[in-house]
Amino acid sequence: MNKKKVIVILGGELDNSIDKVISWLHYYKKTNIVRITPEKEIKIKKVILKNNEIDFILKVDNYKLRLKDISSFWIRNGYFSYNYLYETNDIILQEKVNQYLNNEWKHLNDFFVFLLSSRKKRIGNYKELVPNKLVQLYHAEKVGLKIPNTNIITSREQKTDNAHDYITKPIKDVFTFEKNKIGLAT
Repeated sequence: MNKKKVIVILGGELDNSIDKVISWLHYYKKTNIVRITPEKEIKIKKVILKNNEIDFILKVDNYKLRLKDISSFWIRNGYFSYNYLYETNDIILQEKVNQYLNNEWKHLNDFFVFLLSSRKKRIGNYKELVPNKLVQLYHAEKVGLKIPNTNIITSREQKTDNAHDYITKPIKDVFTFEKNKIGLAT
């Protein structure tokens, strides 16, 4: 039996571009497609790291996904998510354990995406999902695009010219606050 290879698409649930590509792939019956979204339940069945073998087995909804069966990977946006919550009557312990488990899961997520990105045909780059404005300015300048004069300063006294017109932007996220509410916006 010639088993079809699998294309894994890591992206949002309501992404119209992904929907169109999946429709096209289904029309041509090219392969099996597994779409992983932050809303889908992921369970780790096994992670194998041996001398000459690296594999993982995940359950995505009701589909058993093995690294060795994946032919292609498209990371548009999104991540592998898990829904495990440690519960106890000790609120401090619960918070610390859940923080620890979330950090462990983040490292597993990074490892899974690394394996998919480095060993398979792929579109997209996990490290570029959250763009870095400074890196983008650097690359734009290197290819000859005009970029705005950019100064990162910590006080108004550090202004480097006499211009009165400045645009201020955060390096990454916008810090927001309202009475009794503090947050970040992207």
